[in-house]
Amino acid sequence: MIRDGYDDVNGVIVGGDYVGWCVAYDERPQSDKQYADNAEQAIAQGTALIAELKAKYCGHPCYLYPDATKWTVRIYGE
Repeated sequence: MIRDGYDDVNGVIVGGDYVGWCVAYDERPQSDKQYADNAEQAIAQGTALIAELKAKYCGHPCYLYPDATKWTVRIYGE
């Protein structure tokens, strides 16, 4: 709607440059899809999340994620 020469814009701007990523263990996602400004930032954020998950769940009492080589940061769209 145009009022007095101005557009009345309501909504959300869609688009822009971003990279979708998630953390996976043994090819199974361990986080929701998240977004970063670029691939380097996605890898840094994913690596930090992996460290957090390892610290929280690898040892006593959970003993999840026994093989540290199965962690990956999945980048979508590349």
